Amino acid sequence: MLIDGHVHGQMKPAGMHAKTVFEAVVLRARKTWARRSQHSCAAIVQDPTSSRKLSPLRLTWRLCHIGVSGAPRRDPKIRSFASQARAVTRYPDQRKRMKKFTRMLIAAGALAMSACAMAAAAPEPAWLPATAAASLQNASAIVEGANGSNVKSTLYVFMDPNCIYCHLVWKALQPYEAAGLQVHWIPMGFLKPDSAGKAAALLEAKDGAALLKELETHYSEKDESGGIAPLAHIPVIDKNKLDNNIKLFQDLGFDGTPALVYQGSGGRWANVSGLPKLGDLPGMLNLPAQPITDAELQKYR
Repeated sequence: MLIDGHVHGQMKPAGMHAKTVFEAVVLRARKTWARRSQHSCAAIVQDPTSSRKLSPLRLTWRLCHIGVSGAPRRDPKIRSFASQARAVTRYPDQRKRMKKFTRMLIAAGALAMSACAMAAAAPEPAWLPATAAASLQNASAIVEGANGSNVKSTLYVFMDPNCIYCHLVWKALQPYEAAGLQVHWIPMGFLKPDSAGKAAALLEAKDGAALLKELETHYSEKDESGGIAPLAHIPVIDKNKLDNNIKLFQDLGFDGTPALVYQGSGGRWANVSGLPKLGDLPGMLNLPAQPITDAELQKYR
């Protein structure tokens, strides 16, 4: 059967294939949309037949399409899905069953997304392996906030310069930076065509923290665009840094920005995707609650 995108055991009857594939894809759609419902700027879900980023519903449709039509496949998880999907479409009666299953799957994907969107529960932390701390410390980042002996807490944030929820996290963390928080902003560039150019500009700047402040201070919430000019040409060294940041981001299991990594209980490192509730910040950062007066942030308490 299908477990986590891989085939295990012997071939099962068509009905069993439909059930296991159905559950796997709906679970993936639900997980992806849950990230968005937790105020995550974007989910990085790649279409296996192109470089376009997909919504969970479009992903659900594409997986069905690949299984029925035999479209090009590169992802081994998608290949295992497709091999099972075609197994139930060899004969006319099974093709009819697959078509019915496809319609049901798309409807279930939409239902899963709407259900997740209504559930506004606080994001639950996930514990990272001990090796994650060293990887984060070596990531190319812009360090902002407290320095030296004034550092009372450290936070790592994966961000895109055009991500509106990254912008809101930046505003929410400013009072905590004044209270002893040091933030390592790890830039990536995937949301918009100029995201990589802006991320490279942050890495190239002599004073990255000052340019980050300019980006956020002049951020256009109407256009969801960071307030600095992108580099017209990205140096190879910066492209490699951005690629390494995205690889680390994916290796740690993230799929959307902002992605926050902090040191939790017992010294273990934990992560949360999306903009946390303001009331959760003191516990995450192990700092006293700070007054946040920004009007736009009040709805995230």
